[in-house]
Amino acid sequence: MRHGAYVDSLGLTTRLTSPLPPGTPPDVRFGCETTGAEDECATGTGALGRDDIIMHLPVGRPSAAWTTRAAAAMDSARVGSGLVITLEIGQYRVRQRGLRGDKEVELGTRHVVHLPWLTSLETPVAVLQLTGARIAGDGRAQRIGAEGLVARRTSLPVSALGAQALISDAEVEQARTARREDLQGQPLVWQVALRELVRGLIGR
Repeated sequence: MRHGAYVDSLGLTTRLTSPLPPGTPPDVRFGCETTGAEDECATGTGALGRDDIIMHLPVGRPSAAWTTRAAAAMDSARVGSGLVITLEIGQYRVRQRGLRGDKEVELGTRHVVHLPWLTSLETPVAVLQLTGARIAGDGRAQRIGAEGLVARRTSLPVSALGAQALISDAEVEQARTARREDLQGQPLVWQVALRELVRGLIGR
């Protein structure tokens, strides 16, 4: 089942039959802000004066040409807003839990992945993610969100060299068939992420 067909099967949206509008679409970005040549996640002062890694979820506005064509497609379908969902790479923070120092990364809604102990805390992990925006007819984002699919850890030796492990084309292909073994029925990872993202964007 293709991604568009799966979204249709949820019964939450109406597919626009018009072709993709020309121009620059809205660009949703999610991840930590990196600093300098070290490529580490920036920290800020959190509760009780402790430093914490800050995750950012911004969106770039679409071009005028894209907005005009998208608005026409929405009018034709008689809908007040449209969803734009993109597959891209983000930088996520690594957390340490428990006395043993177990490593984990939160990829999305109720989706936490455990990482090997020899995973760097200083270097962010590259995450293949779905980002999305609900766009009004004037091009403004009404809601934005992101759900991670796959994380690529950076080992301590690699991090010590000032490098970061990147997601390969093979891992992108593997994400098509990866399953959530923590959920009943072991659904596909991308289906769970896409469902949660769509529900979040439309407020259900």
